[in-house]
Amino acid sequence: MKPKPFPLIPILLFMAALFACAAASSAFTCGDYRYTLAGDGSAVIEKYTGKDVMVRIPAEIDGHPVSGIGSRAFYGCDSFHSVIFPSTADFTFIGDLAFARCKSLTSLDIPANVTVIGREAFRDCRMLSDVTLREGLEEIGDRTFSGCVNLCGAKLPDSVVRVGVNPWTGCLRITWAYVSPRNPALASVDGVLYSKADKRLICYPSAHRGASFSIPRGVRIIGDEAFIFASFPTEVTVPDTVTQIGNRAFCGCGCLVSAVLPGSVAAIGDDAFADCPVLMLTVSKDSAAEKYCAAGGIPFVYREQ
Repeated sequence: MKPKPFPLIPILLFMAALFACAAASSAFTCGDYRYTLAGDGSAVIEKYTGKDVMVRIPAEIDGHPVSGIGSRAFYGCDSFHSVIFPSTADFTFIGDLAFARCKSLTSLDIPANVTVIGREAFRDCRMLSDVTLREGLEEIGDRTFSGCVNLCGAKLPDSVVRVGVNPWTGCLRITWAYVSPRNPALASVDGVLYSKADKRLICYPSAHRGASFSIPRGVRIIGDEAFIFASFPTEVTVPDTVTQIGNRAFCGCGCLVSAVLPGSVAAIGDDAFADCPVLMLTVSKDSAAEKYCAAGGIPFVYREQ
């Protein structure tokens, strides 16, 4: 008699259960912290459960050097107004959404050993007004400080070489973003931040003053959310070096009356001009911009030939 095959589904369920148990057993608790161990034996803080008014991140836990803060580790914690990070060489990263919605946090001093700050790491920290980023930081993720409505300016160290989507979206009081002329990857001109490598306009600060703005010739990309919620511009002129306008690039520019788009613009992202109630775009006939306006019901006029 031919033997019956062993049922496959019970095997898969058993293996899944084993995997879940193994994953659960890899998390440890020490005081107010839950942490996991990375492949090199360092600890990554995954959750904070305390209620301190000032948090001091330990340099090591249970004999393991702390290498970083995991995603959402302090998400929504509202007890502390400041946090002190370890200045040891092992501590190098702050993960995505790590301190998002920490509504009492007022100040930050990121030590030089931190090289990466993740996506939306400090999103909606509405009391945050003082941020120090030190030489050594290399990368800032998408929307790192979005919704930090008490920030008024942003200074990046020369070591920062990668910046994602506008780090200060929804920072309605921010008037300038600055890097020194020595920075090899970024440039700021009159408080507006650009990436040199891809010739991208990263951030036009929401409270940057001036009714009329001409994007410098040579810029190729207007980045995602670059002008989002900009309060003051009424007129923006785009040079014929620009080929791409990102998602939500001008979203919420309530005073924007006119934007001139050249025929060089070949791609316009989703909601690029959403919530611009008084806007009239000027476009070239038979251009990608004309098709975009026609498809989205955006008012436009043709450029004079």
